Amino acid sequence: MKLKFTLLSMLLVSFFGMGQSIEKFSIDSGGASASAGNIQILYTLGEVNVQERSAGNIQVSEG
Repeated sequence: MKLKFTLLSMLLVSFFGMGQSIEKFSIDSGGASASAGNIQILYTLGEVNVQERSAGNIQVSEG
């Protein structure tokens, strides 16, 4: 009985679980983007150092 309750609880939690999405943004005083061919450069003014790493579909940005 305890196993059935645990399995049912896990099923319901996974069914009704919701994810979050975070939009990429920065706090700065200005900036723009430029592209040439398949290269795109995004820049902002007011941030000292910003680096971005990605692995697969995961992106991490600091700044």
